[in-house]
Amino acid sequence: MTDYTNRTVALILGAGSGSRAELGYNKLLYEAGGKTVIEYTLEKFSAYPVVLVAAPAEIQQFAIIAARYKNVEITEGGGQRSESVRRGLKYIKSCDMVIIHDGARPNVTPEIIAQAVDAAGSQGGAVVYVPCTDTVKEILPDRANTFDRGRLIQAQTPQVFDYGMICEALLTAGAGDYSDDSQIFEACFHKCAYITGSTANYKITTMADIKRFTAEHTGGYEILRIGNGYDIHRFALGRKLMLGGIEIPHYEGLTGHSDADAVIHALADSLLSAIGERDIGYYFPSADPQYADISGAEILARVMKLVRTRKFKVDNVSIVIITERPRMSEHILPMKRSLAGLLGIDGDSVGVTAKTNEGVDTIGDQKALAVHAVSLLTKLN
Repeated sequence: MTDYTNRTVALILGAGSGSRAELGYNKLLYEAGGKTVIEYTLEKFSAYPVVLVAAPAEIQQFAIIAARYKNVEITEGGGQRSESVRRGLKYIKSCDMVIIHDGARPNVTPEIIAQAVDAAGSQGGAVVYVPCTDTVKEILPDRANTFDRGRLIQAQTPQVFDYGMICEALLTAGAGDYSDDSQIFEACFHKCAYITGSTANYKITTMADIKRFTAEHTGGYEILRIGNGYDIHRFALGRKLMLGGIEIPHYEGLTGHSDADAVIHALADSLLSAIGERDIGYYFPSADPQYADISGAEILARVMKLVRTRKFKVDNVSIVIITERPRMSEHILPMKRSLAGLLGIDGDSVGVTAKTNEGVDTIGDQKALAVHAVSLLTKLN
């Protein structure tokens, strides 16, 4: 382990789950322009020794990345941000100043970092910020308070502190989680320098941030994929009618080795088609007894895992159910909610319509039900 005594060390936090980014994996491992988010961040701290804090389950993935940099060491973080900071500081053991930075802020500049380090040298602590430009309100049970935005700021990272002082502040604060290190520091020492940052130094939190970051590093182009799917099943007595993950009251269901959810089967095939994979018959063969009576919801969950592994995101889906019976109108909204939940997208991004076949062929004779599905996906790397 490196001796950091009398040095300024950067502590980069990368142990968060990042669930709001809707990626299905740590957003710091998201790639754009040939590099991951965390690589863009680490490159900005080339002037300092770096300790990267990663979740225990992801330590090997981050270690591979950290090995590419001569100035980066890695240690395990905790389940909360505060615990990750504590573990990172404990790993460092002793240094002059510590720069605490969110790994999800890859657009910080070396100039901003240097300014914060200089300011912290005289004040003991420094915070990078941008002015608050929106009106901010506090909603109370009986009223709403409006604050003077001229007196409000939005704190960013890096935040730089005297190592001994931030350790003392954390010890004084005790257990608990917090989202801002300067809050703990100022509660103990009542002082901090404030350095104007940049709106470009945003934290990647949501899918909108992911798209913004992608545009910045890929020339603004997104890779879109469209997939088509189709399924048809005959009606049969003694079966539940499952469509879109919900049970439809009807005296007949659909035949099949699985639960015969034709909506999900067509949808799953459209997703697999969009990412260049084979159909569900390949992944869930009817000759294999382990898939007997497998639910459509389970099939879709496994397909979505494959979609995320291939680093795609579902933008929207459109489904057409073709049947003479039962009438679908009252089941459309529950079906949309069910599918939105299974896909991890909002209900407005799920289109479900129903048509009859005007008495034509097997569907028109009320012997079968068919479904067409189209999916639009975005490649995330």
